[in-house]
Amino acid sequence: MKRGWGAADKFNPRVRGDQGKIGTIEQQPVAVSGQYHFGHPDTAFRPFVGLGYYRSDIGNEDLNPGGDHVGLTTPKGAIGTVGLDFNINPTWFARADARYMRARTDAELAGETVERDIELDRWTVGVGVGARF
Repeated sequence: MKRGWGAADKFNPRVRGDQGKIGTIEQQPVAVSGQYHFGHPDTAFRPFVGLGYYRSDIGNEDLNPGGDHVGLTTPKGAIGTVGLDFNINPTWFARADARYMRARTDAELAGETVERDIELDRWTVGVGVGARF
């Protein structure tokens, strides 16, 4: 089963360094992944795993107030997913999953690259309800 995933709106993660909070950015991830579900579709619990690719559009960086603009290039990388579906009835199911997104970006100061391969790895956890049709 192929599945796309993305945030309907941007979110504003904090950027931290060794001394704590550096600033904020706007981020909007978009992803495509494939999943493999174990067991028969009628089983009550169906674990699954998935692999995919994502990129995250970055904007409105506020990382150097009052100084030259610090920007980030578009991070992109692999996604690994593990999860479990619980069949409520033949149509409805509940889902819980965890995703690890591995991505790298470069930092630019006034348009010049100053740091390469900054890690923007993150875990996300989700729960939901779905329907088969």
